[in-house]
Amino acid sequence: MEIRSRATSRVTAADRAADRDLAARCASGDRAAQRDLFARVKGAVHHRVFDIVGSNRGMEELLQASFVAIFRAMHGFRGEASLDAWCASIAAVVAHAHLGAAFARRA
Repeated sequence: MEIRSRATSRVTAADRAADRDLAARCASGDRAAQRDLFARVKGAVHHRVFDIVGSNRGMEELLQASFVAIFRAMHGFRGEASLDAWCASIAAVVAHAHLGAAFARRA
């Protein structure tokens, strides 16, 4: 499987169809598809979380929480955005929730 950056290339109708297929396979519990998705987006997810949190402290836990949230929400992927962007947006929600919880603990 060729891995390429979606950030530097146009997303075509074929890409969107492939994203919807991969998401459907992930949502159905296909472990190979889940591994493929993880390998494809782990860098983008890490980058998004790091951009929000600002350090690698606790990164493993945040990445794990992000991928749990991604796979739980997979049935809701509609293909309006690339699957990469969709996964990164879920990771952003997880990272912001983490910061909010950390702030609340300090208050």
